[in-house]
Amino acid sequence: ILTRGSYLSGAHTYQGLILIRGSYLSGAHTYQGLIRIRGSYLSGAHTYQGLILIRGSYLSGAHTYQGLILIRGSYLSGAHTYQGLIRIRGLYLSGAYNYKGLILIRGSCLSGAHTGSYLSGAHTYQGLIRIRGSYVSGAHTYQGLILIRGSYLSGAHTYQGLIRIRGSYLSGAHTYQGLILIRGSYLSGAHTYQGLILIRGSYVSGSYLSGAHTYQGLILIRGSYVSGAHTYQGLIIIRGSYLSGAHAYQGLIRIRGSYLSGAYNYKGLILIRGSYISGAHTYQGLILIRGSYLSGAHTYQGLIRIRGSYLSGAYNYKGLILIRGSCLSGAHTYQGLILIRGL
Repeated sequence: ILTRGSYLSGAHTYQGLILIRGSYLSGAHTYQGLIRIRGSYLSGAHTYQGLILIRGSYLSGAHTYQGLILIRGSYLSGAHTYQGLIRIRGLYLSGAYNYKGLILIRGSCLSGAHTGSYLSGAHTYQGLIRIRGSYVSGAHTYQGLILIRGSYLSGAHTYQGLIRIRGSYLSGAHTYQGLILIRGSYLSGAHTYQGLILIRGSYVSGSYLSGAHTYQGLILIRGSYVSGAHTYQGLIIIRGSYLSGAHAYQGLIRIRGSYLSGAYNYKGLILIRGSYISGAHTYQGLILIRGSYLSGAHTYQGLIRIRGSYLSGAYNYKGLILIRGSCLSGAHTYQGLILIRGL
């Protein structure tokens, strides 16, 4: 079937090799086989089954795609459902979209509701989702293997599965569940992390946007800047990072070569080495501090071991306190068993 420079309206069924170019199609259309659409306008209800190639076209209305779907340089609006291998490049998508399968999105703008790239609205993605150089706004749900690179995401996003984010800007409300890898990115807004979280070389903020971040599981933060209100639960490893704002840690906390300022609350096993800590800090549990500089107001409760460190400011110790080879200045209050050596 070859259609060129034509106008088709009504109910049509196409089977075989379908080539549509520079045409206008409206009504209810069903395509089965190899479908190639270029420089055309399609409106109405369309169903595609097989290998679907769409380029430089405008599609509006209700569209259902099943099979291998390749869309490039087109504008899509309305309600779209994709099932199979979906590849979208250089597009503008608005409306309600549902994607199932292997989804590859690059250099696109998505708006509206997407389940499954500029994308705006409500979107739901299931399967292997790859988003690159795109702008994504609205409410999005991702399930499966999610790869996001060099993109801007705003709005409400929910990620479930293996999530890898690199060189991207994320603002709004984000919920992550599973294995989360974030590198060289900027995150602002309200973020909730559950599972294994790896953050490296990133800027995570929330203070000026009233951003709240909650982490649950195994959290690794390296070479990052973290500001705002953060809550960590589980195994927390922080290295070579700058943290400011209000932070609450519960579990096993390991901090090395980092700068921490603001208000901090630690509960559990706390290991601090080669770090600079200023502000108001409260520690409860087993606290081991080595080769660090501490200033501000600190309260320790439990078993506290400090070695080769410099402490200035106001300190309150309760429990078993072991201090060796350290310099202490300021106001210090001790309650319990205190052992100080090599001062």
